[in-house]
Amino acid sequence: MDILLSVKSKYLKRIYDGTKCIEIRKQVPRKLNRGDIIWFYESGKGAVTGLARFYDYKVVSPNEALELYREQMDVTDTEFWNYVGDTTEIVLLGFTFVSYMDKGLPLSDFGLKRAPQSYCYIDD
Repeated sequence: MDILLSVKSKYLKRIYDGTKCIEIRKQVPRKLNRGDIIWFYESGKGAVTGLARFYDYKVVSPNEALELYREQMDVTDTEFWNYVGDTTEIVLLGFTFVSYMDKGLPLSDFGLKRAPQSYCYIDD
């Protein structure tokens, strides 16, 4: 089952540039399987602007994430801790084969009227 992730423009730029290959989340998308598609909803543009192939996730402590995956997350310490807060476990979503679309797709193409706060599942 595919997933639609809401991601801020500044982080999507890093994903599309290839410097960020791990997305940080507080919840595990349980229905996501290897090979499923992650669609990126760019909150700054109000459209789906790209996609990638999901390959795996890890549930780790914030300190472990910084120690082992800092470079792949491509976030500053301030960005990281502002998002993570006092959460004791976070989810690291790994993806490959990122593709950017110059012309974004509207949410209506996915049967949605509004963007998900974090993510939602999309029927494939």
